[in-house]
Amino acid sequence: MKKILLVITSVILISTNFLSSEGYFISTSADHTAKYWKISDGTCILTFANHSNQVACAAISPDGFYALTGGVDSKLFYWDLRTGEIKLNIDHPGGVITDDINPEGTFCLSGGFSLNAYLWSLTDGSLIRVFVGHKDEIETVVFSPDGQYMLSGSWITEKAIKYWRVSDGACIRTFTGNDGAIRKLDFSLDGYHFISGSNDMKLKYWRVDNGMNVTIYRYDNTVGALCFNPKDNNYILAGSYSGEIKYWKWPERSCILTFNHGSSCNSLDFSPDGKYAISGGSDNNIKFWDMSNGTCLRTFSGHTQPVTCVKINPVNFTGFNNYNSSSSLPSHSLSISPNPFSSRLSLSLLSSGSIYSLAGQLIMKLDKGKHSLDTSKWREGVYIVKAGKECKKIVKIK
Repeated sequence: MKKILLVITSVILISTNFLSSEGYFISTSADHTAKYWKISDGTCILTFANHSNQVACAAISPDGFYALTGGVDSKLFYWDLRTGEIKLNIDHPGGVITDDINPEGTFCLSGGFSLNAYLWSLTDGSLIRVFVGHKDEIETVVFSPDGQYMLSGSWITEKAIKYWRVSDGACIRTFTGNDGAIRKLDFSLDGYHFISGSNDMKLKYWRVDNGMNVTIYRYDNTVGALCFNPKDNNYILAGSYSGEIKYWKWPERSCILTFNHGSSCNSLDFSPDGKYAISGGSDNNIKFWDMSNGTCLRTFSGHTQPVTCVKINPVNFTGFNNYNSSSSLPSHSLSISPNPFSSRLSLSLLSSGSIYSLAGQLIMKLDKGKHSLDTSKWREGVYIVKAGKECKKIVKIK
């Protein structure tokens, strides 16, 4: 099962269509807080202040309703973004530096000072699995797009990247070749490649199957932030602790844009349509960028210490924020087979509709009437069906 992080949108002008789409993002900071922001007017909607030390990382659930934050205080909190309430309070073995949520929103990964990575249930907060093998603190963890594998990267004494199978915790491969701590990792959409940023100032592109890698660029400082463009993995955004942010085209390794956060760039994230990005820095600010020309469109101020992580909510951003769960069917307009589908999906539409990936990529258009769809080649884990004014989430079971 794979989640495709692409979105279709009519966004052209930042002053009209985009801002009216009411995008949101979360930020974490060394000031012990996490904040949830509204992009259209720059307001901070929620402040999460339950951590007692630096909040190092954040992730947003695929349905857009929840956020995970991890802190140096050895805590993982799972927040309801609609109410600001804590859904889960997890005691972590040692300080948390990094976290991620799987594509189905059922589990999360964490890593930090304890040298191990951990898999947790987001239903009840129970510990599912421990990934043992690193010899130094873990700086970054990330799920593969299908949620079946994960990567982790470690600190200076080891400088290793490990590739794990989530189902049994087996380490399938260890990647070496960096001369510094691994600070950030990100998977390509196909799950066969990834990028890494390190204290050796190198942005590198790797193959998962054999460990072959290419240095895209050597920055002038630690590469502390990076991400693939969710619309096209031929484009990569990466920033360094000097503040320099470069937008790269792969495989040409050509730099399309260069801009600067103004201080250490600690985190980057794309909007789901790939047209905008945000950066968080040591100047305590978050900046919102137009990726067509590198213009800073807005600066968000509110943290009192360096920003450690920024994540855009992919669901509210695209407007798919009011769909029903798979267990309940709309009373009219849209009827879906009540069982999660394996190889076929049955639908009955009273009006024409469309199927999208979770983030908004159009999968197919459908006419009014009954449909039986062959889904054997569908690789995403979650889809949205829209018909008329109603949306419905469906989950693919492998």
